[in-house]
Amino acid sequence: MPMLGSYGDIVFEHSADNVRDFCDMAITTRARWPVSEPAYGMVRPQYSGAGQSEATFDMHVHAQLGVNVPEMLKTVAEKLRNGMVAPLILGDEPIHDHDWLFEQMEEKHIRRGRDGAVVYAVITATLKEYN
Repeated sequence: MPMLGSYGDIVFEHSADNVRDFCDMAITTRARWPVSEPAYGMVRPQYSGAGQSEATFDMHVHAQLGVNVPEMLKTVAEKLRNGMVAPLILGDEPIHDHDWLFEQMEEKHIRRGRDGAVVYAVITATLKEYN
């Protein structure tokens, strides 16, 4: 089964039985530039080191592709509420040398079945570098 990547025990994969995919990943890396304001003269930004990187991506979960959507939504929300910190892996390579904390999620219920259960959802996850 081809693994696209993972965040802790959340695995993104394409297989004959299951598709859990992510897309639209954006990684923002910052530097810290605090500003000192002298009594006279111009303000001066001073480099004080690397800032905290942030990653955002969408996870597409669809019942027709083998995923129990309500269970997946519940699992991901529990991981957020329990303070998940884990490596973020793309293919076989970790992104950065540090773990990532799960800061925020947004779930969009795209489609519901006849019984009202969610059959297709998009989870937007926001992670921050943790060291």
